[in-house]
Amino acid sequence: MMTHILPTHTTADARASIQYHPLTPPRPSTMIGINGLSNIARMPRISRPANKKKSGTATLHRMLLTILLCLVGWGEVWAYGENTSYVLENTSKEYSLNTIATGSAFQLSGPGKQLSFRSHSSTFWGATGAGPIRVEASTDNGSTWKEIYNTNVTKDYATYTCDINADVTHIRFKTTTGATLTKYYRDIYVTRATNITATTTSIDFGTRTINDASITKTASFTFNNTTYNQRVTGSCTDSHFTVSSVDVGATGSSSVNVTYASTTPGVHSGTVTLSMNGATTTFTVSGSTTATYNFTATATPNNIAFGTATATVDASITSTNAS
Repeated sequence: MMTHILPTHTTADARASIQYHPLTPPRPSTMIGINGLSNIARMPRISRPANKKKSGTATLHRMLLTILLCLVGWGEVWAYGENTSYVLENTSKEYSLNTIATGSAFQLSGPGKQLSFRSHSSTFWGATGAGPIRVEASTDNGSTWKEIYNTNVTKDYATYTCDINADVTHIRFKTTTGATLTKYYRDIYVTRATNITATTTSIDFGTRTINDASITKTASFTFNNTTYNQRVTGSCTDSHFTVSSVDVGATGSSSVNVTYASTTPGVHSGTVTLSMNGATTTFTVSGSTTATYNFTATATPNNIAFGTATATVDASITSTNAS
């Protein structure tokens, strides 16, 4: 039986004794939380004389230790079980392709950035099989395929990587004419792409006057992160508009607030850019401010009494006697 050892490195935190593949975060299966009972069952037991009775205190201590180890293990599961930076992670088995063959398709759970896998070839009388192992990608759920990578592999397992587009939905491995012997591959990973897309394309703030209160509206976006707990920040080409920031997780949707508060009359417009871990997206904003002030006039006093006035009218009367 041939044994293949993954390259390892050691973390610098409290789990410094746990080693893992550089492309792989510490997996829950390596923690006590998954195999806790079986691991604990295999823990070395302290021997005692046959005639010595088991101490109740020792039994209690063992029970408490068991509970503590399980809690620590499940804490690792909670920490790593959901927070994976991969949209494809297949380490369950070794796959093989004999001469001219096409392997099963692997579906990605989200936008991908980079593919990594390990592969090697069988040998015959010391000679390595000819022909490369090829990687194909589909952007339409497997309806059509396009080759994105190929490489000749050696008799020993080695790690190979290639970039993939964020719109890829499936990948598969194959060998074609000219291939000989058997190609093996395993430990297939696709890292999650980092991207952000504004679902709000434009915001119109309408017309306001200089002394009106500022106006705030919401802009939405979707996102994917290679790493977690990223901050989305915003800026606008027109300083009359300000944009809030927000912290986001691995994938999903969120929003920021855009505020329009101008003290300068005129028509204003600009482009807002949202940035997250090197990825950006844009949308437009517009609004106008007038110089008309809203005010209320109050007369004091609110009534005036003019008293009584006498009017004199001069009039003349002409009388005509009938003859």
